[in-house]
Amino acid sequence: MHRKIFLLFIFVIVTLFTSGQGTATLSGRVFDRADHLPLAYATITLHSLPDSSLLTGVLSDVEGRFVLSGIKKGSYVLRISFVGYYPVKLPLLIGELNNNYDVGKIELDNSASQLDEVVIQGKKAAISADLDRKTFTVEDNLAQSGSSVLDFYEGLTRDHGRPGRQGFAQGER
Repeated sequence: MHRKIFLLFIFVIVTLFTSGQGTATLSGRVFDRADHLPLAYATITLHSLPDSSLLTGVLSDVEGRFVLSGIKKGSYVLRISFVGYYPVKLPLLIGELNNNYDVGKIELDNSASQLDEVVIQGKKAAISADLDRKTFTVEDNLAQSGSSVLDFYEGLTRDHGRPGRQGFAQGER
């Protein structure tokens, strides 16, 4: 009886000891360096060395906190980025002695710059469809093809390759 209890105890100890080995948890917080406010939804990615291949990633929560779990021992680069800020890269060495790593407070510098001028250009669509009509803009089509308005009008009134369909200009029928 004592032997069975002893073997069960050894089995439980070995299972507990080996189940937590090999993986680690990494945590930290992301802040704005200027106003010291947390950066919600910053991107945190873990890259392996030496090839910098992406292994995993998370977004920080509304308080700037993040947690990466299931990290195996090895050398990594932790990359923290956020739109409008310079990214930060931290080298990491995950070993066997510690399973929980806290990188602490990570501060990002603002990279936004003031623009002198913004120019927005638009172009009217060549074809616009309403419920009761379809409108064609001919100025670009005529210039490219070298044809006349009459040639364009003939193209509108043809059946466009669909039997039973015929286009009409406004006011004709």
